[in-house]
Amino acid sequence: MKKTLFIFLGAVLGMLTTNCSVVPETGRNQFNYISEKRESKLGKRAWRRYEKKRTIASDPKYNSSLNRVVGRMLRVVNAPNAKWEFVVFLDDKPNAVVLPNGKMGINTGLFHLAETEGCLAAAIGHEMGHVKARHVAERLSNKKAGSTAAFLAGLALQQSTGIPAGAVNAGVYIANSGRMIVLTKRQELEADQLGVLLMAEAGYDPREALTFWIKMKGYIEAHPDQFKSGIFASHPPIEKRIEAVQEIMPQALVVYHEVVK
Repeated sequence: MKKTLFIFLGAVLGMLTTNCSVVPETGRNQFNYISEKRESKLGKRAWRRYEKKRTIASDPKYNSSLNRVVGRMLRVVNAPNAKWEFVVFLDDKPNAVVLPNGKMGINTGLFHLAETEGCLAAAIGHEMGHVKARHVAERLSNKKAGSTAAFLAGLALQQSTGIPAGAVNAGVYIANSGRMIVLTKRQELEADQLGVLLMAEAGYDPREALTFWIKMKGYIEAHPDQFKSGIFASHPPIEKRIEAVQEIMPQALVVYHEVVK
């Protein structure tokens, strides 16, 4: 039994070491073994489900500003396997959602918060950053590998200590869930920074990203109940997001001034 456990643990460790890469712009190491083809299929299925629950906005004023922004952003984002599509949905919440195949849903409420195209570019850039860094595939890879590794470690612990299987499994589940929340928050901060760099490459003043996130902070403080559940529950505090934008700002300004000079 112990020999089998060591073999499985060795296989997991081998998978972890051979499927690592680095996000060039931030230098963060990431683990991802899911193919881009598989990632795209998952995105298509999720988009069909998402789109069915939403109402598409018909007012052309949203699409006109959106088209101008994404036209510039698409020229600089390096995500060759993304099949970009941008759809505006009727929803007062200032939010956008992107799937790993490049399908992006933008709420009408986001346009009300992002009053300039530069602010809108910061929001769109954030979502593009998720696709560029393949965050969904990374989360899925880590969840599966973490569950397997934690289960095997828990089984070894049970064998060596005699702790009941139920207690071991509960501890394994809690540990892996906590690890995934940490990863999700790290990805959100990274997408914020990637978005700032992308908008700068597209010729938008990256300082407008700071304006956008400060506005978002005001909205969150005025509508706290909207951000206590769902996907927002796993997002980092808005103060941390503003700090992440400030941290990348000197680098983004260098890029911006090179583009516009």
